[in-house]
Amino acid sequence: WAPKAIVWFQHGTLMDFISPEEWLQQGGEAYTLGNKRATTYPITVPLIQLWCMLGVGAWDHSAVYLPWILAPISAGLALFGHLRLAGVSFLLAVIACYLLLSLPFLNIHAVLAGYADIWLASAFGLAVCALYESRQSRHWAYAVLWLMLALLCSQLKNPGVVLALIVLVFGVRSWLGFKPKQEFAVLGVLGTFFALAMVLGSSIDIPYLGRIAVDAGSIEIGKFGHFELEYHQVASSFVETFFVMTHWNLLWYLLPPYVFYCFYRGVVLRRPSTEFLPVLASLAFVAFV
Repeated sequence: WAPKAIVWFQHGTLMDFISPEEWLQQGGEAYTLGNKRATTYPITVPLIQLWCMLGVGAWDHSAVYLPWILAPISAGLALFGHLRLAGVSFLLAVIACYLLLSLPFLNIHAVLAGYADIWLASAFGLAVCALYESRQSRHWAYAVLWLMLALLCSQLKNPGVVLALIVLVFGVRSWLGFKPKQEFAVLGVLGTFFALAMVLGSSIDIPYLGRIAVDAGSIEIGKFGHFELEYHQVASSFVETFFVMTHWNLLWYLLPPYVFYCFYRGVVLRRPSTEFLPVLASLAFVAFV
């Protein structure tokens, strides 16, 4: 997303970016990008780049991308603080930080300067941590924190809007303290309404998102575009990512002993915690997409 930041730096103002079609029609003082969807993405990541450009006084300096090196370090320190706050021992908190910072995916995105993934992962992960602290302490400050992090998720990348909604849903669920029967009733009603909307077809205009329309074969989400609901053969890619490649370098070495430990403690089959559910929901979102 660097072209946006470079244009803003050169002009000294946040110039508008519009779609190629709109640009061809009106031109003027607006700019466009070859990637049609790039104009609809939030501006937070280019603003991070612009902030550093203004700091060093140039748009092509290596220091512009220093935040991408500092982001994983900050996420590791935040995880350490969260675990210590939750009562985890110093040694286990340090080990957890190592497990996080040794992830190849995290290191890859630290050097892919300009991408939004590392920021979105950090914001969502820390939102889950804030959900835990909010549930444990019932202090309003942690509720404000996960609300702010949910908002940040929505302003980093388009898929972040869904992650923000996941945080909001489970945050409200935790704060209101729903009982299992109440949750099943709410989910049943929402599921019934969504199924009817899919079968009958319906649409609604929502601020920021635009027109949302669903039917049996597609979903339209305003400025994000129109998506056909069809199955894609991606199972092999998932298997390769999780079991063959080294993106999750220690996960499958540590999972068997952890499962054995759970069997030993008799806690294999239990209701997932409030903080684990948004993680499962985000994985389900990735699989669905």
